[in-house]
Amino acid sequence: MTVLESVQLEKCLKSEEHSCVYLVRDRESGQRRIYREFEGSGEVYRKLAQLHSAHLPQVYQVQETGERVAVVEEYIPGDTLAFLLEKGCLPEAEAADILCQLCDALTALHQAGIVHRDIKPENIILRGSELVLIGFDVSRVSNPDHNTDTRIMGTTGYAAPEQFGFSQTDARADLYAAGVMFNEMITGQHPSRKLVKGLFRPVVEQCIEVNVDKRYHTAAELRAAVARRLHYGKHRRTRLALAGIAAVIALALGIYFGFRPEPVRPQIALSTEVVPSVPRGFTTPFTYDLDGDGTEEEYIFGTFHQSVPAGHRDTITDSFQLVAGEEHERVVFPCVWKTEVDGTLSPVPEFAERLTQPQIQLCRTEGNESPAPAIYEAEEEIWQGGVQVLFTLENQGSWYYSASATLDRQLLTAATMSHVSDANKPF
Repeated sequence: MTVLESVQLEKCLKSEEHSCVYLVRDRESGQRRIYREFEGSGEVYRKLAQLHSAHLPQVYQVQETGERVAVVEEYIPGDTLAFLLEKGCLPEAEAADILCQLCDALTALHQAGIVHRDIKPENIILRGSELVLIGFDVSRVSNPDHNTDTRIMGTTGYAAPEQFGFSQTDARADLYAAGVMFNEMITGQHPSRKLVKGLFRPVVEQCIEVNVDKRYHTAAELRAAVARRLHYGKHRRTRLALAGIAAVIALALGIYFGFRPEPVRPQIALSTEVVPSVPRGFTTPFTYDLDGDGTEEEYIFGTFHQSVPAGHRDTITDSFQLVAGEEHERVVFPCVWKTEVDGTLSPVPEFAERLTQPQIQLCRTEGNESPAPAIYEAEEEIWQGGVQVLFTLENQGSWYYSASATLDRQLLTAATMSHVSDANKPF
């Protein structure tokens, strides 16, 4: 019995010159199936038939006759992700869960040597809360011996640059498309138009790197990065909620006892160290094999100034003037940077999870006898160990931020300066 003879046709879902897709019913079990027939190779479907994943459709039969391939596969009821996104963006946690399930599907595919090449919302079906990846029409078995793909395939906007003939596609092309889709789930737009902010921005940025070697290497690696940030976000929200509860309790007690409540942020004492008043701070260069390819690249340990305008985050000294009643906030974190081809510096957030005991201390400089500014522990979605400093006109003089962290037992240090002066007087 041929594959076609084993099913009863019910409805044509798609019909083109060289392919067709039908909703059918299996004659033996009575269950609905998908029947597809096309011209080409059945290699991908033969491999799929050997896989068993909750996130991939089960392939029951594959039959090749000359250049014609007939396939019977599992029918997946549910809504596509594209349909759900028509109603609006998804919460970050929901989008992250979908991406993690997609990574599970891709891990199974990639381990079998299959590159999907058409990851997009239309090819994602949500069966309840469970994701199933479909749409293998342009999938291929990866061939490392080829320099480029023989045919340009994929959906514009989601397809990685190498899918347009620049190089051979491999698993990282699917990770590019996954990053684009993740961004779209959260922002509603392609990352070229609106890049997601906050916790998951570094994830999307690494997924959509034009240089494939700078992307995540595997779907499992991408999944781990998303899970870590999702876990951190949940704990951060818990901490903020507890801080809010503490604030309410403090406010209630303050009203009860007739006192104004103190800020809930823990204040950090000024370091007892006094350092020379130097014109600039310093950074520490080091080498590290971040991508695991056996080659150590050059990086710089320094400080991340959250309150410095975009484009000037590599500043390691600054000056600002204040008048009576004004405040100036400085938020500084230990950070790792890399030098780009054009000479600019950009932070490398992947190091945030590798740095241990990160901290910033604010110190006086010699000759500075001004009152200490308010210093608080600072929170940032990626970098840890920072301080938040509120300067007023009373804090005139030079202040020295001492940064440190440990990376694989190697102590890294850096420093930066702030100079506070009276706006009515020359500094």
